[in-house]
Amino acid sequence: MTNILFHYIHRDEGNSKDFLEVVLENPDNLSLDAIEARIKRLLVDGVFFVPNSIGLPHSDYADPSDWHEFDRIEESDSVLSTIQFPLMTVGQLVDRLQNEQRSVKNQRRSEKTVASLLQFLKNLRGVLGDVVKSGGNGKIVMVFNKEDWSLLLETLELDAKSETFEPNLRESILLALGRSEPIDITPLKKIWRKIPYLQANVVKMR
Repeated sequence: MTNILFHYIHRDEGNSKDFLEVVLENPDNLSLDAIEARIKRLLVDGVFFVPNSIGLPHSDYADPSDWHEFDRIEESDSVLSTIQFPLMTVGQLVDRLQNEQRSVKNQRRSEKTVASLLQFLKNLRGVLGDVVKSGGNGKIVMVFNKEDWSLLLETLELDAKSETFEPNLRESILLALGRSEPIDITPLKKIWRKIPYLQANVVKMR
């Protein structure tokens, strides 16, 4: 069984590099190409990872959460060449990278859900605010079928203009019609349709 040297780099803002390496056991005798392909597909952009999150040592010049770069892998017939013992197997490294990838995806999904939830609450507050304002200060909110409201509005307008109406009553009707505030419930419908989606995503966050 040939051990594998996993080389990676930390690069600071001034482009100074710290080169690191760990020894991996390769009990399945996988080829270098196969190992590299498995590793790269689990790295961000095929290069970046956070060593501390998968059990690898990070650079002495880096914070535990800093990104490092995959450099290369090579065979090592002797563990003594790196003055260290195998840290883990190739399979264990791949498993840890997979778990980290899932964790990152879940975190991004959670961030998107929270952002969507905050926007939803903002929209809901705005729409409900319009409804509350329409029903406050001695006002009454009623819901009409659109065709019924058109018919009622037309009838009241004609009656208000009729000469048989008392002048004061006519003015009161016209004033009331002028103060009417139709509310567009389209935003409420959109919010209502979005609730199941948000509920499902919040459940996934538990």
